[in-house]
Amino acid sequence: MKKLLPSLVAVKKITSSVPRENFSELELEQVAKLSLEASGLINPMVLRRTSMQSYEVVDGHFEYYAAVKAKELEPMKGEMVPAFLLEPENEEVLLEQVKVLRQGGSQAVIPVNPPVEPAVNPIPVLPEPERDRQPIDTTLELTPLTEEIKQLKSVVNNLERTFQFQVESLNHKLEELQRKEPLDEIELLLKQQFQAFRQDLEMKKTPKMAQTSGNAAKNYKRMTKPVLISIAKKMGLVVSTKMLKDEIIGLIEQAEAQSSNE
Repeated sequence: MKKLLPSLVAVKKITSSVPRENFSELELEQVAKLSLEASGLINPMVLRRTSMQSYEVVDGHFEYYAAVKAKELEPMKGEMVPAFLLEPENEEVLLEQVKVLRQGGSQAVIPVNPPVEPAVNPIPVLPEPERDRQPIDTTLELTPLTEEIKQLKSVVNNLERTFQFQVESLNHKLEELQRKEPLDEIELLLKQQFQAFRQDLEMKKTPKMAQTSGNAAKNYKRMTKPVLISIAKKMGLVVSTKMLKDEIIGLIEQAEAQSSNE
């Protein structure tokens, strides 16, 4: 089991099942001001995690509301509060410890500077180099930072996946646009088809134009290939789109000449 150390938890992420009205507002304010002056509570709460971003008070409801009051007085300074977190490996032991310490409703508080009674046989003070030096434990400060870093990494990963998906979608759309014909070519094709349609209508309105060889030849030269193919097919001639325009005109004129001879 790892060493038991308090963690810094945001006050806004903690809830209590005990109403605030159960405690004296005057006492809450007094403890809140003292905790702000001391930059923390000397009697940390015991919390249970209810989700990734929320906790509930198991022990220390008075301390919790004192921390809430401190945040109300100075939001920035009273934003975080030290607390012991129940974990699966230590929950049973901590709950038993809370039960023993809180028997009879006592709220034991560790004094800041406990009085020291004079010893009968005082222990001699060792020279500075021979003293046991305890390393500074930074777990209290790093625990909340580690959680925040994990959350930031998760957000960054989600943003990277979203950005990559959008880039791939844009590339796919660009490829589709490149495979399509340019708008200028489509516009030209529509104009040709419209012109051929108009000439076809004119031919239907003036059928006698096809009977005058001189005028017909001049008109045929001005007609588009699709219109000539349409005229040839109406005359029963076999033509294809691979034929040249002059070849189609020649077939039409030959057919007209044979028709006039007959």
